[in-house]
Amino acid sequence: MKANYFRLPVLCALLAQAASLWADAPSVQAEILRPDVRMAKTAVIITKVVERYHYKKTELNDAMSSDILDRYIDVLDSNRLFFMAADIQRFQTIAWKWTTS
Repeated sequence: MKANYFRLPVLCALLAQAASLWADAPSVQAEILRPDVRMAKTAVIITKVVERYHYKKTELNDAMSSDILDRYIDVLDSNRLFFMAADIQRFQTIAWKWTTS
């Protein structure tokens, strides 16, 4: 119990010191913060790389759609309180119809 009484003042002192250091940060002119041409080109390149390589290209087949449905139902009803087995079976038949069409 004694250790807790010691930790609180130390934590408060550290937070006060950190706040005082942060408050003394120099201000920066708004013109310095504007992006230049190099930064704009870099942003375009990064955007293209993220768009192209962010997702792994996989084929959506029956196994993948079944796995997606199972995970979705698990997220919606992880404790199995809302959906009954008949509901899950109906969802799976509907999902199977979607993947075959």
